[in-house]
Amino acid sequence: MEDARRVVLYCRESRDENGENFERIETQRDILLDFCRRRQLNNIVGIILDDDKSGTDFSRFDSIVRAAQRREIDVLVFKDSSRLGRNLRESLNFIEQMQRLGVQVLFESEEYSEDFFPLLAWFHEQRAKEDSRKIRRVLRHKMETGQLLIRAPFGYRRENGLLVPDEDFAGIVLQVFRRFAAGEPCSDIARALTDQGIPTPSQVQLRPKACSAWNRQHIGRILQNPVYEGTMVYARRTNASFKDKHLIERPPEDWVVLEHHHAPIVPHELFEQVQRLRSRGSVPHRSRQGTVRPLSGLLRCGRCGSTMVLRTRKGRRAAYVCSRYHRQGPLAPAGESGCLSHRVLEEAVLRKVAARLRELLLENRELVCGELSRRSQGVRTASERLKEREGSINRILEQIYEDRLQGRISQELFEKKYGEYQRQLGQCREQLREQTEAPRPKNPGFQELLDQISAASLRAGWLRLAVCGGRVYLPGECTGQREPGLSQTQRETLARLGGVVLESPVLGMAPYPLAARWL
Repeated sequence: MEDARRVVLYCRESRDENGENFERIETQRDILLDFCRRRQLNNIVGIILDDDKSGTDFSRFDSIVRAAQRREIDVLVFKDSSRLGRNLRESLNFIEQMQRLGVQVLFESEEYSEDFFPLLAWFHEQRAKEDSRKIRRVLRHKMETGQLLIRAPFGYRRENGLLVPDEDFAGIVLQVFRRFAAGEPCSDIARALTDQGIPTPSQVQLRPKACSAWNRQHIGRILQNPVYEGTMVYARRTNASFKDKHLIERPPEDWVVLEHHHAPIVPHELFEQVQRLRSRGSVPHRSRQGTVRPLSGLLRCGRCGSTMVLRTRKGRRAAYVCSRYHRQGPLAPAGESGCLSHRVLEEAVLRKVAARLRELLLENRELVCGELSRRSQGVRTASERLKEREGSINRILEQIYEDRLQGRISQELFEKKYGEYQRQLGQCREQLREQTEAPRPKNPGFQELLDQISAASLRAGWLRLAVCGGRVYLPGECTGQREPGLSQTQRETLARLGGVVLESPVLGMAPYPLAARWL
């Protein structure tokens, strides 16, 4: 019998998965269409093809969520759970949201299991993390060997993979340094360059929204950039994590500094003189980013709902406090502002989370062992996948050449396509060379996974599998309405003693009284 429910097919392919998905995204679409035909799901109202999209970015589902909220979708179909995403917490939240909106999620190659899906999503996240680690390692190698990985800054141009002073603008850079060393303010230098009709850096680089006039920020960036004395500095900033693309500052000892990397525009003595002058005045603001901790963003204050923030002080153990209390101080007599600290030790929460996670794995030991065995037998090395890709490109090149000989394509199209695939072949062979030099990762066994879990070494990925949220209450703050998922006895204990309520995506909710070891 034909199923009249409205179906949306979702296909995704990423270029950052080390060649895991060499099939064309259209092939994914055809597989899902065939899957729907077999299931009599013929009312297909949409097909989404997300080509070259990262599995850690869930903003790509915004249109689907809006359509589901308008009750325009009944079934959402993926090829497998990895096509949904490679972010554990976001995957669980998305599935829960779809269920709440009445949308059934189907996978073509696997059955959805509410109990096993969190573990499967965790494995997908670890795969994305490993891919990110490999890419970073390759980039680090290229940085350390002096390869040029940036666009040419103002005053330089690229030539055969090297930075070469640009005759048209190198003199402008030297003029900026000399004028500043002579005591001229940045704003005056910027005004003079604008009056002379000198194009700004963004205009030279032909950026879409180029700035038409020089300003003091342009001058400041030039003056502080060591590239103009011939030194290349890489890795000053990095993404907060493979899931969080926000940039954070790295400590200087982690930078890649290559002296005498290219021809300088500014003499070393003049560059050092300018840095000394700048240090006496205002220093450019640098964002202060703390270390990302596993519980970051998960705990909230039970009284006001604000996020709990980590406080670390010398001689005291790390603890979370209410961010509203941290910003505004304690409650005023009338209670119109501020909050109470709700201080709770980080290590106390982590101990409980580690215990819950070990409990989860032991209860699902058979499923976890099966997944580990399947991966150890079925996962090919990156080198094997790259070799397949190399063979595929070679066959495409042969076909293009044959098409040209037979007159099926024009000379112009032949040269364009042949050049594109030759570049891809070169990149593939370079990656293959790098991958063959890297050791093949070993799949951990069940006991190894279990041994990794402790409060001292609990990683954010593991923690998100066991906990998706938590609230901290002081005595008298928790009521039955606030925590309806708890039993009457648990609520009474929590109201009397205060405590931490941890919410798990698979184990439900559990309160822990605020004993002395938590404070």
